[in-house]
Amino acid sequence: MISNKSKVALVYPPINPKNQAIRDLGLVPPLHLLALAAVLRDREVRIIDGAHIGLEGIIHEINRFQPEVIGMNVDLTNYENAVALARAVPGRVILGGNYAAFLARQILANQPRVEAICFNDGEEAIRGFANGSLDAPNLIHRGNLNPKIKLLDISALPTPAYDLVDMEVYFKRQRELFGEDFRMMQFYGQKGCVNLPHCTFCGRYEDGMRLRNPEIYAKEVEKNAKRFGLTEVWDRSDSFLQNRKWFLTVQARLKELKTRFKTYARADQLDEGIIDKMKEMGFRSIYIGYEAGDDSLLAGMNKHETTKQYIESSRKVLNAGIDIDASFIVGLPGENLKTLENQVRFVEELSRSGLRKIKVNRVLVLPGTPLYERVCSHYPEVRGRDITDISEMQGRLYSTYDLSDFGGSVCKFTAEINGVAEKMTSIILNKGGCAEGYGYEKGKIGGGKEI
Repeated sequence: MISNKSKVALVYPPINPKNQAIRDLGLVPPLHLLALAAVLRDREVRIIDGAHIGLEGIIHEINRFQPEVIGMNVDLTNYENAVALARAVPGRVILGGNYAAFLARQILANQPRVEAICFNDGEEAIRGFANGSLDAPNLIHRGNLNPKIKLLDISALPTPAYDLVDMEVYFKRQRELFGEDFRMMQFYGQKGCVNLPHCTFCGRYEDGMRLRNPEIYAKEVEKNAKRFGLTEVWDRSDSFLQNRKWFLTVQARLKELKTRFKTYARADQLDEGIIDKMKEMGFRSIYIGYEAGDDSLLAGMNKHETTKQYIESSRKVLNAGIDIDASFIVGLPGENLKTLENQVRFVEELSRSGLRKIKVNRVLVLPGTPLYERVCSHYPEVRGRDITDISEMQGRLYSTYDLSDFGGSVCKFTAEINGVAEKMTSIILNKGGCAEGYGYEKGKIGGGKEI
């Protein structure tokens, strides 16, 4: 049957091979694209995930589909492939994602095949673009580099278009990594973060915190959990506990679902009453971004939490039988020999409390962050680029630090933080735990049984 609808391809470009260690790929469909597809129901929409078919596969699919509009969600790890795709396929190209938004001027100056870029919420922007209008809110283009910014009421947005992807493709990848009885989907109940100003390394928008309707969200989770026989629900909100009333409404609706849950949470939001409710709901794991085990580093990055809060809340969570997926960053401004010692001691204390999973990442210099501006102020030539190299930007950032503890050498500083990252990781591995993060192989992720 021939469709008379105009066509839109929503694409997640494949990650560059040099960045493959940064994240697990192809386990779930790209949630951002599912949300955008939901507002384009009057068109023929196809979601193309490069994690499964690669660059050549995407080019082949687009050439077969012949869409009028190609929307791509880009980040630090896949932007170069997005540029290659834009040059290789027909159609009007629009980019979305924090990376593209904060480098919009550079991208539009350097990439003639890119026509427009979404800033913040992309639903109205891409709909307007697909309709041939460049006047939509949150839409940056060469004729208007300073668009009207509009934060959408996400409680009024439609449910992400889960029906437009073949979930069995993702369940197959999950089974390969985590076993035959593992079936997981991602959802989002909230947008934004209450931690303002954001952490200095955080490359997200300053858009406050917004909630989806808790009843609609709970119904969405329940429907898909039963439809697909999910064993796990993973909510990707910045922190699932930012609004206590919202969480309790969702908890009351889903506590009988008999499905495991995983989510993100700030340590200062984890009191005993909330932890008990999470346990009752079926939470098996909480992702906590500790980022550092040193109070001076936490203050310097605008974290607004302390190591004392971390230890107290972590013990409560672990004592309740809920695992913690702990994330750290080494190499942030203010790092020195003393802070690195404190990082190791802090992980040792968490290990004694029962922590069994850790990610120790090297700081990323993301566009739109104070760290990126710090590099640009010392190296003005960086400001005009739309393609950045992770290692180069890390080295430039480190060169702006007081490195007197390391003989003034970026190389020595880099070697030291890498060594400390290995120490922090080994503390958990030596207790039978698992590790994940930049530079770690799949085989170290809990023998393939953790996510």
